Amino acid sequence: MKNMNKKITIGIIVTLIVCALVGSIICINNKRKYNEIVKTAGIKSIEEIKYDLPKFTILVAGIYEGTISTGDVKKLKTYKFEAVTDDGLEKELHTYIGIKVLDVLNRVEFKKYNHITFMSTGDLQVKYDTKEITENMYFVFEKDGKKYPKAEEVTLINPDVNSRYNLTCIVKMLVD
Repeated sequence: MKNMNKKITIGIIVTLIVCALVGSIICINNKRKYNEIVKTAGIKSIEEIKYDLPKFTILVAGIYEGTISTGDVKKLKTYKFEAVTDDGLEKELHTYIGIKVLDVLNRVEFKKYNHITFMSTGDLQVKYDTKEITENMYFVFEKDGKKYPKAEEVTLINPDVNSRYNLTCIVKMLVD
């Protein structure tokens, strides 16, 4: 009986050691893959999805005036995409759901402008020249499977630039 208990104990210890080694190898491999993915900022994968946009309104001022709301853009394509953002200190991979800023601008027929300044509920604002507004800029409504706390919150994500230029709670656009 003692021999049987000893063999069982040794078997359990060996199994635990093997599991720990395999787990460590998997973790190291996953960390390498993640580090490779986040080596450069930008969009890593993208797919068009069906998604009910939350209700939002963005005030527009400048050479174009009015508002942009859910009703104006509800027929636009919605995308789920993985993107690496870089804030200058570290790079992070997140999954977002949103609509392309250029699609919104085309839908509301903003044809000629030099700059657009995106403004948040606070004092933060980011100004983009026409040529800086690319296919990779999005108004996003969800990050990593979580909707933003308030349905009306719209976030500007541009993974091609330093993520300090991403802005949450967009409420106004100044177009000049």
